[in-house]
Amino acid sequence: MKVYSLNSKTLLLAWLALCSWLCQPLWAQQPLAGSRVTVLAPADSKPITTATIVFTDVTSGKQQSVPTDVKGEALNPFDKKTAVFIYAIGYEKIQDTLSTKGNKTFFLRPLNVNLNDVIVTGQYGSNTADQSVYKVRVIGEDRIKAQGAVNLRDVLTNDLNIRLSNDPVLGSSMTMMGIGGENIKILIDGVPMVGRTNGNIDLTQINLNNIERIEVVEGPLSVSYGTNALGGAINLITKKNQKNEAELRVSTYYESVGQYNVDGRLGLNKNRHSLQLTGGRNFFDGFAVVDTSRFKDWKPKEQYFGNLNYGYRFKALTLNYSGEYFRELITNRGQRRQPYYETAFDDYYRTQRINNSVTLSGKVAKYNLSVIAAYNYFGRRKNTYLKDLTTLTQEITPNPTDHDTTAFGLIMSRGSISTSKQREGNQKTICNYEAGYDFNYENMLGKRIKDNVKSIGDYAVFTSAEFSPVKQLTFRPGIRYAYNTVYKAPLVPSFNVLYSSSKGITVRASYARGFRAPSLKELYFNFVDVNHNIVGNEALKAENSNNYSLNFTYRTAPKNTVIKTDVSAFYNRIQNLITLAQLQGTSYTYANIGNYRAIGVQGGVDYWVGKFRIGVGASYIGRSGVDVSTMSYSPEARSNISFNSEKAGLVVSLFYKYTGRLQTFYQSSDGEILQNSISAFNTLDITASKNLWKRRINLSAGCKNLLNVQNVQANVQGGVHGAGSNSAPMAWGRTVFVKLDINFIK
Repeated sequence: MKVYSLNSKTLLLAWLALCSWLCQPLWAQQPLAGSRVTVLAPADSKPITTATIVFTDVTSGKQQSVPTDVKGEALNPFDKKTAVFIYAIGYEKIQDTLSTKGNKTFFLRPLNVNLNDVIVTGQYGSNTADQSVYKVRVIGEDRIKAQGAVNLRDVLTNDLNIRLSNDPVLGSSMTMMGIGGENIKILIDGVPMVGRTNGNIDLTQINLNNIERIEVVEGPLSVSYGTNALGGAINLITKKNQKNEAELRVSTYYESVGQYNVDGRLGLNKNRHSLQLTGGRNFFDGFAVVDTSRFKDWKPKEQYFGNLNYGYRFKALTLNYSGEYFRELITNRGQRRQPYYETAFDDYYRTQRINNSVTLSGKVAKYNLSVIAAYNYFGRRKNTYLKDLTTLTQEITPNPTDHDTTAFGLIMSRGSISTSKQREGNQKTICNYEAGYDFNYENMLGKRIKDNVKSIGDYAVFTSAEFSPVKQLTFRPGIRYAYNTVYKAPLVPSFNVLYSSSKGITVRASYARGFRAPSLKELYFNFVDVNHNIVGNEALKAENSNNYSLNFTYRTAPKNTVIKTDVSAFYNRIQNLITLAQLQGTSYTYANIGNYRAIGVQGGVDYWVGKFRIGVGASYIGRSGVDVSTMSYSPEARSNISFNSEKAGLVVSLFYKYTGRLQTFYQSSDGEILQNSISAFNTLDITASKNLWKRRINLSAGCKNLLNVQNVQANVQGGVHGAGSNSAPMAWGRTVFVKLDINFIK
């Protein structure tokens, strides 16, 4: 038995060896059958789904192009020695040869360009800008640094379709796509800001020291974000993550106009916990075109701000708390009073912002969950003092109309559950959806408000779905239903279409209905004295609009360059437009005066080659007033050039913008259509930054407003607060700046 067993094993081994020897020639003839090529990004090893692999049979010369699938994989169609050429827009190209059996993975290095920014505004989950049905423009931290931007106003000065205006006390406001700032939703991490003075958020109160990126969505987002999103949304995303366990940064900023800023950031990241503390002080000494030693065209301003952000990561969820405090003092020193010029009236405007929010987001089973709860407070107090310029003492004035306190409070919560399934294998149809609620309760306090306090509640549910019948085409219908405690809210629908091909062509088309609720001030304002007679209107209807937009984008990457071409058009018609209307004499009220139209086209080309990025663009926007038959058009153009050497740690940038003549129309008390206008002007900034001491230090310097724009010629008719003006303040002239960032822990 032992001999038989031994012989059996020997025969078995001999049989396996013979089979192996006999089959070896067969394997040699088919060394690559079934081999797969995988293409990944080196930063996070995520698959690159937009790559194309050109397989070439070395023996026959036959070629076949195969796109990568959702796993970044492609099957080699040939069974012999094969040459591969791999390319994807935004990445360096790779050439290699497959000469052995087995799968192979390639990592594509990104070019010095970021075409696929991750975005969250209006998305079901984290998404790339290319895959979004909305046209989303991302302003990253690199551009914020390159512009030397301190606040949101600074960074928006170079964007097309955005016009900025300035008020000595109320700060900077904006229009986007021809629509006023009261129709632009401004959010921080998805939480809306409160405190609209004269309908606008002061952009200079939004500091960027703790901002990672800014997502700008043009067109109504009323389905997701409700009122005030009729013209679009700007969502500022704060920094919550860091690479190291500890981080300590300090930044100082000086600008020759008299601006002195300092801020710092401490970050800790341990296990599942993360903590960031930021804070700083901005000081502006004021600026006057004609220096009178006291009165300033641009008022002196001092700001203190701080932010605490704490996050805890569960297995699939993240809990985040954010608390922010902001304080500002604006000093308006008056002219010396006749006859002896020894006294003057000085106004002080004190502002406080307190923002608190808790966010829970992540995955629950196969669903994306996002829930936000927040309380925001905004308060502004104005006091007038009589200043004795000989003794330097001052006392508060006895006239009660010289003083005012206004406060806003917002309690909000928004939650949604959604799916973000990806296409798998040969799956033809996928469908994702979102359902959510939006709860907002706002109150306003002040002696110029009817009964000193008023409130408004808005409670809504919304839903949308993304249906993709084929890989290249996506449809997204959506609808929002709201109940409002003051006015009848309209039903708000939207419909978006996205076509995206593997050849770099993207087409977006959309229809969306937007709306804006009357503000508490427009409903209940009551300011009557010897100089003012302004009352609110409780019968106001909500503004609503119909918006149509079309966008075409083409990206190509010939010979290690990237070219992106973008062309857009939009049409927006607003019904029940709310404005301050003159009743008779000096009496004013808010009224729905009719219709407003905005129409525009824009186009641009961005070109990346090596260390250079060159961008040019132009837009042409038309606006109508209360007379729908009358349209006025205004052109804009921009050109940006940047040089970025990663090896040298050097970035040099140029930002140019032409802002064309703006004409607007309004209706006088007797029904006559009159015209305002602001002349054209040009702005040019040049900046440079350099990394030092193993990238622990970043030194930036540059010249802002090189063309020395200050007041722009204008023909602005007077309203309730003035008799008109022949100039409009745009900037404080040519300045130079220096900024120093130090990272103490690297």
